[in-house]
Amino acid sequence: MANSANGYIDLWTFKRGDGGGPEVFTEIVGVVDVGGFGLTNDTVDVTNFSSPGVREYIGGLADGSDVTMTIIRDPAEAQQEGMRADVTAKANRNFQFVEDDGQGTTITYDINMTMVSWVQGPAYEDKSTIDVGMKISGAIVES
Repeated sequence: MANSANGYIDLWTFKRGDGGGPEVFTEIVGVVDVGGFGLTNDTVDVTNFSSPGVREYIGGLADGSDVTMTIIRDPAEAQQEGMRADVTAKANRNFQFVEDDGQGTTITYDINMTMVSWVQGPAYEDKSTIDVGMKISGAIVES
């Protein structure tokens, strides 16, 4: 996607871990959309008798977002089939989302996901897709 603020193109690569030690990450081929990822802090109401007539809050536990990854369907693509198997097994899986600005800056987001769902979208005149639903579990580590 083009970034109009500075004119560069963000290049994204999405990788799935194999669960080994050391873990090896393999690119998921055919990703066309990722429905955003991040964390949201809950709020804790700490309003008390000394509050100045308004509610007061502090940040609570962070909750990872729900993430949907849309992929061009290819039954021969091992990572797609692995993700479907992860959903069936109710597995958690490590992923790396890698952002490259095309100008020498790369950020890797290491994310553990609870595998939630997969939905196939067969198409006649367009590409067939599979949507894989995941929930971030734990922290997002940037490097």
